[in-house]
Amino acid sequence: MKTIHKTIFLLVLAFSQLSCDKGDVGIDQSLQFPALVRGKFWIYRIDEKNIINGQASSSTYTQKEQIKDTLIIDKQVMYVVDISTKLEGQFDFIKRDTKLYYATPLGFFEKKGSSTILRLKYPVFANHEWFYNLEKPQNQENIAKYTGTKKEFTYGKDTFKDGFQLQVRNDSTGLFRKKNFEIYHPKLGLVISESIDEEYCQETPSCIGKGIIQNSKVIQKTLTDTN
Repeated sequence: MKTIHKTIFLLVLAFSQLSCDKGDVGIDQSLQFPALVRGKFWIYRIDEKNIINGQASSSTYTQKEQIKDTLIIDKQVMYVVDISTKLEGQFDFIKRDTKLYYATPLGFFEKKGSSTILRLKYPVFANHEWFYNLEKPQNQENIAKYTGTKKEFTYGKDTFKDGFQLQVRNDSTGLFRKKNFEIYHPKLGLVISESIDEEYCQETPSCIGKGIIQNSKVIQKTLTDTN
């Protein structure tokens, strides 16, 4: 009888340990976009570098995104986000565009013009894939994927190690390279993004296959302030 009781005890203990282990490696439900509220803003430094027919140019400016209002469409609360920019030497932001943000249990969405983008798919976990632009075909060029949930980044004077990164596109051939990635933080929102669109020279035998950039557009977006 004692042997039976001992065996049952060991089985219960093993099951409990397995349950704890499973919980420890479970999905962190806190990895989401911050709560959307009127007045919330994000200010970014935008660094843009261009090459057109081998000629390089660059520019830096400031972009502000701020939730100005709310509206309801098909029973869904939408948040109206004004997009403003300020060039070097300018004192005031100038409104350039508007988009909508909204969140559901499925994820965090952005709607701009005729496009609806599923920016973040919930829950967040490594290698989770989804179709990014809901208005585009469901193919490999439209798949976003989480590539890590412990990404390190710097915001102000602080270094964070709990950012989560997604890859929107990462394609390259002998003709071009297209790469887009974004890093988010559950308290800050989007903190870093980079978009790379490069075309390699194919005009002469001396440049074909050498990876010489003929045309490119690289945009880096870095969070500098938020409330």
